[in-house]
Amino acid sequence: MTSSGAISTSGITLICIAAVLTAAANLLLRHSVLSANSMTGAVFAASTWGPLLRSATFWAGLFLYGMSALVWFRVLARDPISSTYPMLVGLTFVLVSAGAVLVFREKVSVLKAAGMGLILAGVTAISRG
Repeated sequence: MTSSGAISTSGITLICIAAVLTAAANLLLRHSVLSANSMTGAVFAASTWGPLLRSATFWAGLFLYGMSALVWFRVLARDPISSTYPMLVGLTFVLVSAGAVLVFREKVSVLKAAGMGLILAGVTAISRG
């Protein structure tokens, strides 16, 4: 852990990697749920999970979540969680939102875009300690 409580350069890099992996996982899982037309029925019904379990994007999303967790564990071991977690969540939020616009053609209002800009400013402030 850094002595000043600031995030190390390698920690920032690992947080960015974890955020990208988590965002990609979310986008893949959304794609698989939409493609399988799943999760419209009872959560624990076989008819809900069957199409997902046959979906390559579902498994790819789960794999990326697992990889993200492994990267995150390294961050937890080295840098202060009071700074790293807000950075991870903020970056992931912005990346998922941007991905949703690009991949799923979701709309983003001016207010939401401004909010994402503020989040990025906060992430920058956190990363500088």
